Amino acid sequence: MPKQLWGKWTVKRVIPTRTISCWDNHQAKKLLGTEIEFRTGLFRWNQVKVRSFMVENQALTAEEFAREYSGSQSFVSLKDLGIHGSAVTRVTIVHDAAPLDGTPQIPGDEALLKSHDVVVFPVCGVFFEARRVATSPHTRRTVK
Repeated sequence: MPKQLWGKWTVKRVIPTRTISCWDNHQAKKLLGTEIEFRTGLFRWNQVKVRSFMVENQALTAEEFAREYSGSQSFVSLKDLGIHGSAVTRVTIVHDAAPLDGTPQIPGDEALLKSHDVVVFPVCGVFFEARRVATSPHTRRTVK
């Protein structure tokens, strides 16, 4: 697991895209405000914990990303997600199925590293942005 991903993240927003999704707006908004955690040996979304998994890291060019995530009626680019570089690192956590509203995905099990404090992840064709939850070294409390 890349160190850049370690820590806790809060899902902040749904990113508008031109993709076909298996989730409606109501299902997508349920993820807002939820928390994702990445550590050595642990991946967690809310109360769903995965301790046995493999991690795959892959660099995708903007063209590869668009080709892989777009389809006959859908289109999404790195620029649509606010990723302005010519490539992105995709981290995929391979785990046993944990169904969530009709999808075997767990939010965050595929993450695009947008910046040090922001990741983007898809669930069921919907793209979300999560921001790092910072901890204060002096108070040892979480600052959101």
